[in-house]
Amino acid sequence: MKRLQIAIAGLLFCLSAGHALEFDADLGGAWQFAEEGGLCVMQRPLGQYGLVRFTGEPGRGLRLQVVPNRDLFSGGRIDAVSTAPEWHGAYPQTMERGALHHVRGGVVSAGDPLATSLMMDLYAGYAVRISQEAWFADKPVALALSPVRFRAAYDQFAGCYQWLMPANYEDVERTRIGFDPGSASLTQVHKAELQTVASYVLADRDVVRIFIDGHTDTTGRERDNMRLSERRARAVADWLVACGLDKERIVVRFHAARYPVDEAANAQAHAQNRRATVRLERHAQETLAGR
Repeated sequence: MKRLQIAIAGLLFCLSAGHALEFDADLGGAWQFAEEGGLCVMQRPLGQYGLVRFTGEPGRGLRLQVVPNRDLFSGGRIDAVSTAPEWHGAYPQTMERGALHHVRGGVVSAGDPLATSLMMDLYAGYAVRISQEAWFADKPVALALSPVRFRAAYDQFAGCYQWLMPANYEDVERTRIGFDPGSASLTQVHKAELQTVASYVLADRDVVRIFIDGHTDTTGRERDNMRLSERRARAVADWLVACGLDKERIVVRFHAARYPVDEAANAQAHAQNRRATVRLERHAQETLAGR
């Protein structure tokens, strides 16, 4: 306790001298994988601040937590930003990822889709920065999560998490998302289905491509239907990317009314044909349009 008090006193001095307070994960050791009580866990120390951990739990998706030795953040919104380091091919790209949850005195946390997005950013070599004002001074506190030595622990985590998934490959290999007439909006039910798909892809690195095909019924003009089928496919793709999937692995296609699943000209057939399909593929190969 005395050592912690001395460390905090030193940090307060740095802030009073006009410096932002930065904690770098590279100063605290490597990422480590562990199985704890039926959970898959990947964590590492975060300098003097505490530790950061990803937890995979069946039925609840992925969770990110920052557990402090002593909480230095104010309450409320804490922003997460991913940045390509100088050695990265995408340098100097920066992506604002969203806000983590925090109540002063407690842990900083995020569930899906943000947790998956940040994990996949680290896997892709991006550095993640979590920052907010300190509760005791008008200065920022920033936590820097490094991608260095991330992949080895991730591979173990993904292997563990795959066994905990509530779905297997056959359950998520093909997913159909239905739409109302003229609509390309995803419902909360759709988003939950697609989150399951994204969580599975996170755990199964053998999935090399995700095909998304947009379709319409036969009502309306061909040009309008082509645009609508594109909007449907892109709405699904955008949500999967928001859930953390690599957009480079996603193939978006749109077909208007060319590939009906039901060729009848009635309301039931039209409802079946208004759709977007998601198909996972474990091996790269040419395919026909998704049905």
